[in-house]
Amino acid sequence: AAAPWPNNYGVWQEEWDALEAKLQIGLDECLSTKWSVTDCYFGGSWGKPTEERLRLDRPYARIERKKLKAKLQTSRVELVTERLNVQTVASNIFSNSNLSHDAEGTQLSLPSGRVLRAKMVVDATGSESLLTRRLPAAGQRASPGPKFQTAYNMECIVDGDTHYAPDAMTLFDYRTDHLSIDSDWEKRASKSPTFMYAMPLGKEEGSGNGQRIYFEETSLLARPGVSLEECKKRCLQRLKHLGVAVRPGSINEGIVYIPLGGELPEPGQRI
Repeated sequence: AAAPWPNNYGVWQEEWDALEAKLQIGLDECLSTKWSVTDCYFGGSWGKPTEERLRLDRPYARIERKKLKAKLQTSRVELVTERLNVQTVASNIFSNSNLSHDAEGTQLSLPSGRVLRAKMVVDATGSESLLTRRLPAAGQRASPGPKFQTAYNMECIVDGDTHYAPDAMTLFDYRTDHLSIDSDWEKRASKSPTFMYAMPLGKEEGSGNGQRIYFEETSLLARPGVSLEECKKRCLQRLKHLGVAVRPGSINEGIVYIPLGGELPEPGQRI
C-alpha cells in the first residue's frame, strides 16, 4: 500500500474538471503537467503526407500519481496487502476454504491467519481473474477470447530536439515510415499497428539542453497481442528515425499489458 503507483495516467482536462465538479475532493490539485492542445499524426496512409499533423484544441493533462493516491486514501478505508490464495472451480465453489459464502455474506481467510467478513466482494482483477468464471450465456457461442492492449514506455531525458511539439501532448503518432528499412517489419506493423504517445515534460533543470519527456509505444488492441519486446523495438526505431537522442542512463522503463474483451462473468456468481 505504501508503494508508489507505477503507471502513467493522462486525462482530458474537461473530463477531469467535470469529475472534480461532481466529487469536490480537490482533484484539480492532482495534475502535474498540462497542455493546451493535443497533436495526432496519421500521415503516410490514405494519401496523407507523412509530416501532416492534426491538432486538436482540447487541453490534456498528466495526473500526479502521488497526490491522487494521497487524496483517495482515507481513515475510513483499510488497505490489506495480502494475497488471497484461492481460485474458482465452479460457480460459487472454490479450490479451498480460504473463500466461502454463507447466508450472511462471504468469508476470506488470509495467509497471516486473519479472517475477513464481507457482505459484498468485488473482483476488479479483470478477465484473467481467479475468483470468477467466464462462460458464454446459455445458447450463446463461445467468445474467441480476449484481445490485448500492450505497450512499452519510458520517461527519459532527451538531448536536443524531441521532434514533438513541446507545447502539445501527442496522443497518436501512427506513422510507419520509421519501419521502411525492413519491408516485412513494415507489413507486420500495418497488420498490427502501434502508435507513439508522447508527453513533453519540460526542461530538465541542471541538465544543459536536456528535455524530460515520456514516450509510450502502444498497441491499442490486437489478437494475438503485440509482444512487449516488439513494442520496445518499434519505439526505439521510431526515435532513432526521428533523430531523437535519448541520454544514456536517464531511462525509466515501464510496460502495459491489459486483456480486453472475452467472455462476460457467468451469471449467478456472488463475486
